[in-house]
Amino acid sequence: MSKRMHRYTSEEGAFIRAHAKGITSEELTALFNKHFALNLTAQQIRSYKHNKHILSGIDCRFKLGRNPTYKGKGWPPTHFKKGNIPGNRREVGSERVDVDGYTKIKVSEHKWLPKHKAIWEAANGPIPKGHHLMFADGDKSHISLDNLILVTQAEELLINRRRLLSNDPELSRSGALVAKMLDTAFKRKKDLKKKREGK
Repeated sequence: MSKRMHRYTSEEGAFIRAHAKGITSEELTALFNKHFALNLTAQQIRSYKHNKHILSGIDCRFKLGRNPTYKGKGWPPTHFKKGNIPGNRREVGSERVDVDGYTKIKVSEHKWLPKHKAIWEAANGPIPKGHHLMFADGDKSHISLDNLILVTQAEELLINRRRLLSNDPELSRSGALVAKMLDTAFKRKKDLKKKREGK
């Protein structure tokens, strides 16, 4: 069962502030509980200090030259021995689906790429800067070249704002063309305005 929230009095707060310097939260808790006949935890005192920006002044950083407690003991156990292969290691070419629903493919020992991007770039080269790939039918699991549409960030914004993406690939491609024309018209209008203003 968790401890009930303690409402600190001004006297208790002053005590913590006056005694916090140079001692740990555990030591301060023992002093506090003895003085006020309470039974708070170190975490409760620690939280109060944090909320009130009260510092102990103790430097808890690891000192240069100090040996770690696990030195010579084979710790920490999460370290793999040289040449050891973890049981969850995936082969290059393996696939997985991330939390956003995109299929990713392992292209090297430590690199995963979205599968649709890898397929598109294998056929067309690197995706130009400022461009994205969209699925024509809106289905992230339908990964094929003919289901991918290359759009700029501005075009993607227009497609989303005007709801030009459909589960019908042809309608989505038409929507992408509409977005491209709208973006081109907007840029031309912007350029004309700059010329008129002499910029």
